[in-house]
Amino acid sequence: MRLSVRSKVVLFAVLPVVAIYTGFMLFNVLEMRRLTVASVEWRLGELAGNGARHFDSHLREAAQIAAMTAAFIENRPQLTSDELYTQLQTNLEMNPLVYASGICFEPYQYDPNQRFVMRYAYRNGEALRLSDPSRTGYDYTDEKQEYWHVPRTTGRPVWTKPYYDEGAGDILMSTYSVPFFRDGEFWGIATVDIPLEPLRELADVRMPEHFEFTIITCDGTYVFSPLPDRINKSVSEMLSQGDGDERVELARAIAAGQTGSKKVTGWVAGEREWVAHAPIESARWGFAASVPERTALAPVQEQFARDVIALGASLVLILAGLWFLSAQISGPITRLVGAVTSFAAGDTTARAQKASDDEIGLLAENFNDMAGRVAQREKELRESEERSRAILDTVPDLMFCLTRDGVHLAFHDAKRAEICTRPDEIHGRTVGEILPEPVAEAYLRHIARAIDGGEVEVFEYYLECSETDRRHFEARMVSYRDDEVLTIVRDITERRRAEEQLRRSEGILTAAQKLAHVGSWDWDVQSGDVDWSDETYRIFGLHPGHFRPHIDSVMALFHTDDRAKHEELIEHAIADKSSISFDARILRPDGTVREVVSSAQGQYDEEDRLTRIVGTVHDITERKRAEKDRRELEAQLRQSQKLEAIGQLAGGVAHDFNNILTAILGHVELSIDTVRGELGADHGAVQSMVQIEQAAQRASALTRQLLTFSRRDVMRPQALNLNTILTGLDRMLQRLITEDIVLDTATDPELALVQADAGHLEQVVVNLVVNAVHAMPDGGRLTLETQNVTLDEAYTTSHAEARPGPHVLLAVSDTGHGMDAATLERVFEPFFTTKAVDKGTGLGLATVHGIVKQTGGHIMVYSEPARGTTFKVYLPAIGTIPDDESPLSEPDAYYRGHETIMLCEDDRPVRELIAESLRSAGYTVLTAGNGKKGLEVAQEHPHSIDLLVADVIMPDMNGRKLSERLQALRPGLRTVFISGYTSNVIAHHGVLDEGVDFLEKPFTRQALLARVRSVLGAARKGA
Repeated sequence: MRLSVRSKVVLFAVLPVVAIYTGFMLFNVLEMRRLTVASVEWRLGELAGNGARHFDSHLREAAQIAAMTAAFIENRPQLTSDELYTQLQTNLEMNPLVYASGICFEPYQYDPNQRFVMRYAYRNGEALRLSDPSRTGYDYTDEKQEYWHVPRTTGRPVWTKPYYDEGAGDILMSTYSVPFFRDGEFWGIATVDIPLEPLRELADVRMPEHFEFTIITCDGTYVFSPLPDRINKSVSEMLSQGDGDERVELARAIAAGQTGSKKVTGWVAGEREWVAHAPIESARWGFAASVPERTALAPVQEQFARDVIALGASLVLILAGLWFLSAQISGPITRLVGAVTSFAAGDTTARAQKASDDEIGLLAENFNDMAGRVAQREKELRESEERSRAILDTVPDLMFCLTRDGVHLAFHDAKRAEICTRPDEIHGRTVGEILPEPVAEAYLRHIARAIDGGEVEVFEYYLECSETDRRHFEARMVSYRDDEVLTIVRDITERRRAEEQLRRSEGILTAAQKLAHVGSWDWDVQSGDVDWSDETYRIFGLHPGHFRPHIDSVMALFHTDDRAKHEELIEHAIADKSSISFDARILRPDGTVREVVSSAQGQYDEEDRLTRIVGTVHDITERKRAEKDRRELEAQLRQSQKLEAIGQLAGGVAHDFNNILTAILGHVELSIDTVRGELGADHGAVQSMVQIEQAAQRASALTRQLLTFSRRDVMRPQALNLNTILTGLDRMLQRLITEDIVLDTATDPELALVQADAGHLEQVVVNLVVNAVHAMPDGGRLTLETQNVTLDEAYTTSHAEARPGPHVLLAVSDTGHGMDAATLERVFEPFFTTKAVDKGTGLGLATVHGIVKQTGGHIMVYSEPARGTTFKVYLPAIGTIPDDESPLSEPDAYYRGHETIMLCEDDRPVRELIAESLRSAGYTVLTAGNGKKGLEVAQEHPHSIDLLVADVIMPDMNGRKLSERLQALRPGLRTVFISGYTSNVIAHHGVLDEGVDFLEKPFTRQALLARVRSVLGAARKGA
C-alpha cells in the first residue's frame, strides 16, 4: 500500500500521541489494579484474622464452662444428683450460647446402688431424670462417640466435629468434652453443646457486602459455607462431587489451621475469587474469608472505560487539525518529486522549482546543486575509466574476472604466456575446462571463500607447461560484485626456486651447527632484538617458543662474574671495529653452568654506523671438563708415584729391620735363659734383657704397621675382641691426643667376636682418632664405643654395601667442626683431603674404608657443620648375643600396638621408612619434617598422642625443645630420641636428660618396634 506525504504526516503525528496516551492509560490502569489487589488482599487477611479470633473467643468461653464443671466434680467426690443438676443449670446461665451442659460417668451402665450414670441440662428444661426406672441399665456413653472416646483414651479435652442433633430439631452442634479423674483414674467427662447457627449470624454482622466466610474443622469438615450443600461434609466428599484440586487444596490448608491467601476459581460464586484464611486455635479449625475478583476489580474496569472514551475523543480532534496542516506541506513536496523522477529517468538537466525559503525550499535548492555535481561526476568517471585501462595495460600480472562457477567473464592478457594458454581459449570458459582437475578444484574453493567471507584469498599452484618447464603461480582473488571475483595471477617460479635453495642452505647450516655444537646469533643494535639459531637455543637450554631473545634477557643468562667482561669486550670491539672472541659461563634454567666461547663481528651501513653484530657461540663445557679431569689425574698420578716410592722404601726398611729384630730376639731369648740360670730371675741383668725383648716386640709391631701402609703385609685373620684392641691402644692413643681433649671409652662387656687382622683394626682406630683430633684444634671430647647390633633387610636395602645379620659396632665420635654435605659425599675418596697441601695425603679414610670392606664390614659417617662427626664401623660378628638377651626373641605380636605416635625427622627417606614400619605394626602415625611443624601438627590433632619419636638434631627446633613444648601441652607424654650420633656424645652435649629413652642410628625395624613397645608399656604401668 502506497501512502501520500499528506497521509504519512497525519499518520506519523497521530501514532506517537496515541502510543503515549495509551501507555499512560495502561500504566494508570495497571497501577490502580495493583493497589486494588493489595488492598483487597490486606482486607481479606484482616477479615480472616478477625473472624478467626471472634469465633475463637466464643469457643474458649464455652470451653471454660466445661473445664469448670470438671474441676467442680474432681474437688467434690461425694455429690448428690441435685447438687450436680444445680451446677449444670448454672452453666447454662453463664453463657447464653451454650445449648446444653452434661456429665457422663464410668461405668457405662446404670449402677444398681442408685449411683447416677449420666445427667444433662437443656435450655428447654430437664431432659432426663435418674429416678425414672425405665432408664436403668441404659448406655449413654458409646465408645465410638468422639466426645467420650478421645478424652477417655488420651486424657485431653476435645471439640467434636459438627453433627445434627435430631432431638433438638436438627440443629448443627459441636460438643466440647473435658475429662475428670478420681485418684488418678479416669472417672468421666463434662460437656457443653454449642449450636453453630447463631454464630453465623454474628459473623454475618461483621462481614462487609459481597464478602463470604467459611469454617472448616481440622479433619476437613465444613462447619459454615456460603454453599449449603457443603455444610457438615468433608473435603473428600466435595472432591468426589466435582470440586477441583485447586479448591480441595485450599480447603485442606484451611483445615490444617494454616494462615495465607490464594486465588481460586469457583470457591463460592463459581468465578475467580480471592480467599484468605486463618486458624481458630482453640478448636483447631480454620476460618476463611472470600470475595469475587470481579467485584473487587469493578472500580478498575470503570476507570478503564472512562480512559478509552477520552482517548477516542482526543483522536478525532487531533486528526482534523493535522489533515488541514498537512495540506500546506504536501504541495511543494509533490513538485520536488516530479523533478527527481525526471532526473532519475536520465534527464541530467532536470531541476526543481524553489517556491519558499523553508526546509522544502532548501531541499529543492540542494537537489539542484546535487544534480549539477552528478553531471560533473559522470564526466570525470568516464575519464577515470580511460586512465585505469591504460594503467592495467602496464601491469605485468594476469587479471581476469570469474563467476562463482569459475566462468571467465573478462581477461587482461598483458602477459598471457605465463598461464600457458591463449586468450581466445579462456574467455567464456570455466577453469575446469582450462586447468587440471586439482588446480580447478582449488580455484573453485577459494572463489567461494572470497565471495562468502569478503576477504582476500591467496593460494599457490603450478602448471606443467612442457615436459621440462614447470611454472609456479600465486593467485589472489577478492569479491567485487555479487557472485563474482577479481583475480590477479603472478608467476613466482623464480621466487620458489630461490626459496628452495635458501631452505636447503639453512638445513645444511643447522645440521653443521648441531654437529659442531656451534650456534649463531644476530643482534639488531637499534631494537635490541637478538635472532638465535636452533643450536644456540640448545646450548642455552631454552625452547624457541618459551624465550624471546633480547640483549637484556640474553645478558641475564651469563654468569654474574662474566657479564662485565662481556660488555667491556663488546664496547671495545665496537670502538675499534674489530672482531672479538671471549670465554664465558652461562646459567641454564635447570641451574647447571655451561662454559662457552663466543666470537662476534660488527656490521655497518653506508654512513659507517653500526647496525648489527653477528657472531657464534660454541659450548666448550665438555672440553673444559676433560682438561680439568686430565690435570687432576696427572696430580693424583704424581702423588701416587710419590707414595708408591715411599711405600717401597718403607717396605724395604721394614723387611731388613725384621731380619735384625729376629736376630736380636733370638739372642735375647738365649741370653735370658743363660743369665737367669746363673744369676737368678730377679737379677738386674735379667730384667734388662726382658725390657730389651719387649722393646723388640714393640718394634716388630711397628714394622707391621709400616708393611700395612706399604700394602705388603699379609692379613692374619683371627677371632678378636674389639674391646681388647682398644685396651691395647690406650697408651698410644693418649700420646696422640692433646691435653685439651677428653677421651671417653664406652665398651659393651658382652661384645661378640670378629674375624679380622689385629694390625689392620689398630690402623682403623688410629686413623679415625687422628682425624677426630685434627677436627678439634681448640679441644673437645673424643668418644670410643663398642656395641652389638643387628642389621635387617630394611637397612641393607637402603645401604648397598651392608649385609644383613649380627654385627659389632665401633663408633668414633668427636665434637669438632664437622663436615658439610659436599665433603661427606667425597670423604672416602682417595687423595681427597680438607687439610693443607703439606698436612695430609688424603689416604687415611680411604685406607680405613678399604680395610673395613676387606674384612666384610660396612662404614657410615654422620656429621653436620659445627656439630661434630661420628664414624660407625660395622664388622660381621662370629659370636652372637644369647637368645634370651636378644630383643628379637620376642614374638611378633609383642611389637604391635594401636597407639598414636608423633614422628618428627628432618631426613625424608628415614622419616618415611620409620613411619611405614610403625604403621605396619598397627600404630597411628603423625609425621612432621621439623620441630616447628611437629608442634603445629600436635596442636591441631584433636585426640591423644601416646608417644613422641623425634630426631635429636633438626633445623629450627631440636628434639629436646620439641619434647619440652609438647610435654607442657600434653603432660605425661613419653619421648624416644633417635640420632646418628652415639648416646654418649648426645649426653655430653647436654641434649638428653637422665632417664630419657634413646635409639641410635642405624637401627633395625625390630629394634625400633621393641623400643617403642617397651616405652609405651612402661608408660602404661606408670599410669
